[in-house]
Amino acid sequence: MDAAADYAAAKAMMTRPLPAYVSFAVRSHVKFDAIVRDETSQVVVRTQDGVVVKGKVPESPPNGIQIGDERDSGMEPVKHPAFKADCYEATGARMQAYHGAEREAIALRTVCSRKKGDQDFDTLYVDSFTHEPIAAVGADDDGHVAVQLVQQFTRVQDHALPSSLYVRIHGSGLMFWLDLLVDQHYDDYRFSAVP
Repeated sequence: MDAAADYAAAKAMMTRPLPAYVSFAVRSHVKFDAIVRDETSQVVVRTQDGVVVKGKVPESPPNGIQIGDERDSGMEPVKHPAFKADCYEATGARMQAYHGAEREAIALRTVCSRKKGDQDFDTLYVDSFTHEPIAAVGADDDGHVAVQLVQQFTRVQDHALPSSLYVRIHGSGLMFWLDLLVDQHYDDYRFSAVP
């Protein structure tokens, strides 16, 4: 295993230029304490600038909790995925079981600036032969707040696009209680040169 080369191959699939328009279906379940929001939408994104030209992407979680880049509007997976491959580099690799199969687990280090308290992904699971990305994961538990991030991928033609996003943040401190769940699924991807 060559962690840097294998990550570069996976990254190339995730960052390959897309056709002018990408459409997809999204099913979203967001729970923030007692507030529950379920949404379904068919979305079309113009890839040149990441503008949603049809449909509505699920809103970011309430209360200022940020998932992904702070410039992102909502939770659109085509141009603004939670896992941004350009913001990480490989630091090592090993074989590890993931969802019942042996996968190459590439350890990651963040290279983009982050706001204090933002949770990073720490491992990218890839197919050990094709290096196709399977899932980016991250977890942290400081004794007060536990965070779990999972961005899974699917292959659409020669592109790797997000198929789901799972975020779980829960815990408590002296003056707060936090319970957030985001569970989104993306499918029915289609490419087009025109909207």
